[in-house]
Amino acid sequence: MNKISFTPKHQKLVNHCYPKGRSPDMKPNSSETSYLLYYVNSRRSKLEKVSNYLTRKTAGDLNHKRFGHISVTLQLMDKIIIDCKENINIFISNFLSIYSSIILDPSINNDLPIMELIYENLNNLSLNIDMSLLNGNPTIFKQFKEFIDYFITLIEKRIKNDDLLLNVFISLSHITNLSILKDTNEDLSLNYLIKDSIDKTLAIFIKRFPTYAKDNVTSTKQQSNHLSMSKRLSRTKSIQASDNIPFTMSLNNNDPASDLSLQCLKCYFNTIEIDKLTLSINQLLHFLQTNKNKNLLFLIVDGIPVQLRYLAVLLLIRQATSTSSKPESSILSFKYVSMLLTSDISIVGLSILDIMRKILQFQLGASRDSSIVNQCTTTITDLNYRLYYNSQSSDILYELLTQLKDNPTINSNSNCKKILTKNIISILNNLAFNSIDLHLYLQIIRVLKDENLNPVELFELIDNAVINDYILIDFLIYVSSVKNQKDIRRNLMRKFFKKFKNFALISGLYYYYINDIHDEGLVDDQYTYYLYHLQSSTLINNQEYIIKSDSLKDDLQSKIQISKDELQNYYSQESKDDSSDLLNLKKRVLQLLSTVSTPEMNAVPSNGLDNASNPSSLNLSSNNIIKPIKRSQPSTPGRANSFALSLTSNNHLNIDGTFSNSNLNNNNNLTSPVQPKPSFLINGNHSDVNSLISKKRIIPNVNQLKKAIASNHASSASPKQNLKATDLASLVGSQSIKSRVTNISFLLGELDDMDLNDNTNKTITSATSIRNLLVDKSFASSKTYDNKDDTIDNFMDANENVNVTNNVSRGKLFS
Repeated sequence: MNKISFTPKHQKLVNHCYPKGRSPDMKPNSSETSYLLYYVNSRRSKLEKVSNYLTRKTAGDLNHKRFGHISVTLQLMDKIIIDCKENINIFISNFLSIYSSIILDPSINNDLPIMELIYENLNNLSLNIDMSLLNGNPTIFKQFKEFIDYFITLIEKRIKNDDLLLNVFISLSHITNLSILKDTNEDLSLNYLIKDSIDKTLAIFIKRFPTYAKDNVTSTKQQSNHLSMSKRLSRTKSIQASDNIPFTMSLNNNDPASDLSLQCLKCYFNTIEIDKLTLSINQLLHFLQTNKNKNLLFLIVDGIPVQLRYLAVLLLIRQATSTSSKPESSILSFKYVSMLLTSDISIVGLSILDIMRKILQFQLGASRDSSIVNQCTTTITDLNYRLYYNSQSSDILYELLTQLKDNPTINSNSNCKKILTKNIISILNNLAFNSIDLHLYLQIIRVLKDENLNPVELFELIDNAVINDYILIDFLIYVSSVKNQKDIRRNLMRKFFKKFKNFALISGLYYYYINDIHDEGLVDDQYTYYLYHLQSSTLINNQEYIIKSDSLKDDLQSKIQISKDELQNYYSQESKDDSSDLLNLKKRVLQLLSTVSTPEMNAVPSNGLDNASNPSSLNLSSNNIIKPIKRSQPSTPGRANSFALSLTSNNHLNIDGTFSNSNLNNNNNLTSPVQPKPSFLINGNHSDVNSLISKKRIIPNVNQLKKAIASNHASSASPKQNLKATDLASLVGSQSIKSRVTNISFLLGELDDMDLNDNTNKTITSATSIRNLLVDKSFASSKTYDNKDDTIDNFMDANENVNVTNNVSRGKLFS
């Protein structure tokens, strides 16, 4: 009896896809293939049976050398991957077995068309494979790893086709999160595929483009950073054509006809996957240690998304400062950092201070290696090549000055001090004009007083922003301390007035008149005093004042001074050519000079600057004993005892701009430029421009009214009270005046009852700074507080005379 053979339907459908014959260039039948794809898609359970059957059929075809059928099988598998990608987990294991069996068969694994078909399968597989599939199945993970390793080795050693190898690398780059794919059971990872791909792609790239294989790093002589400041014209530096990235070569081009090696580099570097990009950049930096070409670095960094380019700088710094790096490798990495920072490639997101601290730490640790020290200095200078925020240059210099001045470890090491000093000078020599403020200028001049810096040339770096009034006065103190150098003082004073104009003039009035008008030995340096008046007279264009200023130069030894009355005369003179700004300046100066009357008016609390030269300790609301300031010549060159900033003060400026009071051993702090503003004090209170002094008609205040009432009942009054009592005699008997006194006394009593120490209910505003003198504002101090009692009192006039004291309370007043 004949046996009836039964063939399952899925096998029939697969077999119908193979054309007849044994040609090696066979293709699957189109109509049968379409039906097979419909079949496996509509019946998911049949997909596994189809993949199993393909595995058995491939083994048979390999045994019988049916290479045409192998080609058809690979094409069918490729179509199944594309059409059934949602169910790839069902057949991927069988497919990986088929690939491995083909590439391990020596009779076919040298067939280029077959290998290209496997690549196409791999490409579609990489586009659709799920990370969770590989991570969650150790068997599939191991199969995939072995297949990729075999395939790459086969292409390299037997087929030797660079384009096919690059295509494989491009396919691998499409796998999502390839850098973190890992087999947790055996601790196997696929991130080595990225390193291998980058290394071999770069080797192919420089073989095809030899210009990127030339050493243009060690042979390039870097321009010295120690240029004369007089020769520095601009921060803009022209980049030579040889340094630019070739216009025909870029990772940002989307030209499909571009070289495969360039496309492969783009797949690994033009990505936002940080893990993958980090591995790629690390391998690039490792490659650049042997292939020293900066254009290759520029080409690839320019292809990285702009928001992630900072990773290249950070990884270079990490590579340079690594403990395992050799000195030559560290120097080369720092050179690459400098080249990137000074190139025309846009790099954002850099933390300049953090990078500088890292380089500085490495530099001080290798202080005995002059090559590393010099290269670190160059790199720190190049960090400031482009500005990411306004105060970047100042922050860098403040950080270096802090380390130089306050770090006990550095202070005890002369070699480290020389290194920091060299870094500061190098940065200064490469700064643009208007880069630092006046306070930083004074700090640099005083800390680096032994370095023979030219203060006139350095002054060109100062911007014209007035950050603090005391800094302007401190500058005058510094100019006075520059002895036996008249040319420097003259040029400094000229530039000072040219840059700060009205602010410079007002600060001189504070320095020479407001605080020391009654002191003997007013002028510490007569020549500086002469220069100030010469520039002031020139600024207001008063010929009489100019002539008087010139007369000061004739006899400097006699210390002739210009009196306050003379100044008032000069500033009161007006000309039709005077601008509105000049007229306003003269008005402010006259207001300022009108407040200079008695020693009491020009005094400050005794616990102010006389105490450890700490201006920040001034308490403008203090009622302490008041005495004039006596300015003495600084005992140490570059230090000032009056309004000057003390370099040994415990007040420090944090790098982030905040003000703190801390120990000098804190390496993150520096003397703060934030100082209290000058104030006029009358018996401990702020003066007012619209005070009794400037009034033609005497207007009594509250204290005068109280004293007048008290004197009406007293048999004898003091001489100082007689004036008030006489002038107000007619007011004492007035019922309305008594009522006003009662009202005012009540308000005073309310003020006394308030907690003056509560910062939430009291704000004291002082408006007597130099800056406020130059704007149309009142000099009067104001006190504001919250009135928590909103009840309305039915207040009535007193029927008889009432003695009101300062300590009267609401209950006592109306009891």
